[in-house]
Amino acid sequence: MADVMISYRVPEAGARADGGDGAVDRLAAALRAAGISVFVGETASTAGMQWAQTIEEAIKKCKVFVALCTPTYGESEASNWTYRELLTADNLHKPIVAVWHSGRFPPPNVKIFLSGVQRMPRGRKPLTNSTVDLDAVVAELLDALAIFGVKAVSSAGDAKVEGLVELVERSRLSHKLEEMRRWCEAMGATSVDDITNWQKLADEVGLKKLERKRLEEALAATSKPHTVVQSKAMHVAAAAPPAASNRTTRAATSNKSSIAQLIAELKQGTNGQKEKAARVLGTLASNEVNQITIAKAGGIAPLVTIVQSGNARQKKEAAAALWNLAANNDNNKISIAKAGGIAPLVTLVQSGNDAQKEKAAGALWNLAVNTDNKISIAVAGGIAPLVTLVQSGNDAQKEKAAGALRNLAANNNNQISIAVAGGIAPLVTLVQSGNDAQKEWAAGALWNLAVNNDNQISIAMAGGIAPLVTLVQSGNDAQKEKAAGALWNLAVNNDNKISIAMAGGIAPLVTLVQSGNDAQKEWAAGALWNLAVNNDNKISIAMAGGIAPLVTLVQSGNDAQKEWAAGALWNLAKNNDNKISIAMAGGIAPLVTLVQSGNDAQKEWAAGALWNLAVNNDNQISIAVAGGIAPLVTLVQSGNDAQKEKAAGALWNLAVNNDNKISIAMAGGIAPLVTLVQSGNDAQKEWAAGALWNLAVNNDNQISIAVAGGIAPLVTLVQSGNDAQKEMAAGALRNLAVNNDNQISIAVAGGIAPLVTLVQSGNDAQKEKAAGALRHLAKNNDNKISIAVAGGIAPLVTLVQSGNDAQKEKAAGALWNLAVNNDNEISIAVAGGIAPLVTLVQSGNDAQKEKAAGALRHLASNHDNKISIAVAGGIAPLVTLVQSGNDAQKEKAAGALWNLAVNTDNQISIAMAGGIAPLVTLVQSGNDAQKEKAAGALRNLAVNNDNKISIAVAGGIAPLVTLVQSGNDAQKEWAAGALWNLAANNNNQISIAMAGGIAPLVKLVQSGNDAQKEKAAGALCNLARHRDNRRMMKRLGYNSYTG
Repeated sequence: MADVMISYRVPEAGARADGGDGAVDRLAAALRAAGISVFVGETASTAGMQWAQTIEEAIKKCKVFVALCTPTYGESEASNWTYRELLTADNLHKPIVAVWHSGRFPPPNVKIFLSGVQRMPRGRKPLTNSTVDLDAVVAELLDALAIFGVKAVSSAGDAKVEGLVELVERSRLSHKLEEMRRWCEAMGATSVDDITNWQKLADEVGLKKLERKRLEEALAATSKPHTVVQSKAMHVAAAAPPAASNRTTRAATSNKSSIAQLIAELKQGTNGQKEKAARVLGTLASNEVNQITIAKAGGIAPLVTIVQSGNARQKKEAAAALWNLAANNDNNKISIAKAGGIAPLVTLVQSGNDAQKEKAAGALWNLAVNTDNKISIAVAGGIAPLVTLVQSGNDAQKEKAAGALRNLAANNNNQISIAVAGGIAPLVTLVQSGNDAQKEWAAGALWNLAVNNDNQISIAMAGGIAPLVTLVQSGNDAQKEKAAGALWNLAVNNDNKISIAMAGGIAPLVTLVQSGNDAQKEWAAGALWNLAVNNDNKISIAMAGGIAPLVTLVQSGNDAQKEWAAGALWNLAKNNDNKISIAMAGGIAPLVTLVQSGNDAQKEWAAGALWNLAVNNDNQISIAVAGGIAPLVTLVQSGNDAQKEKAAGALWNLAVNNDNKISIAMAGGIAPLVTLVQSGNDAQKEWAAGALWNLAVNNDNQISIAVAGGIAPLVTLVQSGNDAQKEMAAGALRNLAVNNDNQISIAVAGGIAPLVTLVQSGNDAQKEKAAGALRHLAKNNDNKISIAVAGGIAPLVTLVQSGNDAQKEKAAGALWNLAVNNDNEISIAVAGGIAPLVTLVQSGNDAQKEKAAGALRHLASNHDNKISIAVAGGIAPLVTLVQSGNDAQKEKAAGALWNLAVNTDNQISIAMAGGIAPLVTLVQSGNDAQKEKAAGALRNLAVNNDNKISIAVAGGIAPLVTLVQSGNDAQKEWAAGALWNLAANNNNQISIAMAGGIAPLVKLVQSGNDAQKEKAAGALCNLARHRDNRRMMKRLGYNSYTG
């Protein structure tokens, strides 16, 4: 097995053929090129191997475990082995090194394992950032591996020219190694000491100006004659101690032997020589080449010894030398710690004189850049004396101690320890009243401390928010950057969101986003992102003019700026007015661009912003016009988990628009949404089901979703999903069930029983959606039976009785369709459904009245139900609906009265309730469906003798005659039936004739359908009892009345 195992997520960092970006292959290739054996997951497996055993064996035998951290690294899903791999490595106490590929670091699910672990690349940008150099990351990784005994192996060819590899490493010319080696061999040089013409070598291998300069600087540490190019003083984390004279520097840097002599004096010289040697080495160490030379010459250990046991002046100079040696040199940070340098430096900070404390604090500041050193300094008791220096040291000490605490606070445990040691209050004091450098580093320390939730509260309680806001407003560039970063972390806390706004923090943060430097813009945008979670702050940020500069960052900022600005717009877009403002500021197009071609984090937050923006109807159109649908569909299909979730949410809202319903389907959005419903995580399932819910309003999409296999997973969600998933899935099934074939498919997929369960015991939203689904499903005859068998009638009745308005409407609609079945008519009545339906007809809203009247119409087909509806007081409110309801209500109520009027007592009750006149009005001026049902009702009412008179008095004969003459088939049939019954009255016989009724009745008998002929013949038979009518019939050629 290999020395190094790389653990990674295939979909994100795996081979491009497997859907990843190929990062693991590039990393592994670089390590192998350095002579290190590497085990890389899938590429190492062979047929027949037991995968779990292979992985475990690789972890057991590796020397170092490398976690390639991506957004989903360590998530607990069946296809994700990374959590188990990391857990195994941790249990086996394997050295763990993290390479930050993308997303947040550390990934949330493995934070416990990776907090405090050495991470590459250092800084705030991951491997996938375009500004990060892979070669530099590999170099960092090789250094880290070397700590644990895994060292790069030089090739045999490199060894042919003695000293060349070392020189190339110093001058950072590894990419030119082979060319330089070949030139040396051609010249017969077996050592760098054999090379006399370096200028010619540089010409032959094509070194550029900066490369030549680095080579000359590297040569400055050798014993060969050379031209020294003086390098600029380094910008280290802490300011360098005062430099020696140029004469001293030139003399000391002339060759290796000078440094070696100084180190020898450190070890064996007199006290004065030791002090001077330490001072000169400290000055030399301000040059990066000299840092390497001093360390390789063994200078670190004796300097540590002097810090530990030298006299006062020696300790000061040695601490200063270690301070500079640790500046921007990662290897030296490690070497100083290995040489035992941390403990004596802590002692100096604690009990040294003023100069010693300052220099030792500076050294700890630089050492604390290293992840392991952060822990070691804390273990050595370094936090408390540094806090004391911040609190009561002199200005220089306060600055250095604040810087050290800043670096130490990048460690989670140290964040707690610094707070426990009382470090927050004095750091706040420095931010408030320190000098410029103190303010900068104290703000930086608070920035890191504020990663901890408890510290967010403590910093606010210590009065830290107001001075940080002041720094953002009027500090120098470095102060503004760090204060903005601190406010970013502090704003994670809800109370702090309010406090920062009250302290006037929003306006200066907006100003930074607008006109700050790159780092300031980044952190200010991040702070606004967190602040915008608060509803009032959403308004305040917009009023402060924050939307336009955030849109500008999304459009033309660097990668980090785009990410944070998109996140801020995501939160801001939850406010309705901001939805409009972001669109007006031109925010939609650049957000769409990010979704299409941004990095992973940018895609996620931009999709989230579009999700919220798409709640607005106009924005739904604008996002589609900007080309947003296709890239959102792509994210749903092949994005990471967070991207899929937000893209599905965006499609959910976009699908409210009818044109977008079509566009999403045409962009291929249905299949990946179905896949998410089937196998996504909880949030993905929820929003994908919601998207299908809206898409299924479209008839073609109802078919497409079914064809894509969407029905079964939606049924599964209704059955076993969480509350939100059940609601969305039930809503989707409700719309899908409008389609006749889908009604069958949903039943076959077992959808009826879980929908009934939701109606019975779901939350309010679930009950509504499930009742709506059952309403459509109940249009199918087999489903009417299945819903009843599944126990659906009783909970639907309960909803009609005591549900909220939407539930009552949907449940009444379901009972309406169920009541078409004869057995269900009885079951609904037995379940007590009649009384609450009557109540809805009487006092419900318009939709409820319509559905309840429809249900009563079908229920009234049953003999017993006719009586029960009347007893429940149903006749009067039905008459009221016929009289003053909307068109749909009038139709359904007239149909209910039609069926109720079959009952003799009800004929009287309907008339007494004033039902005849409005029914006559419907026959006269209603729409086709109303005329049909009103004519049917009058037909049944006219069985009663008194009603025969009342209908005529109400003017019902003429419009019935008109229906017989020019109505549609059903209208002609029931109008003829009504005239048949009315004509049993002698006066009506005359009135019907006078209204011109005989001719159209004769025509119906002659050319109508069977039902029309029957009723028209019956009417003519009754009319023929009058002599004049018989004559008229005879003239019209109709003599059958005699027969």
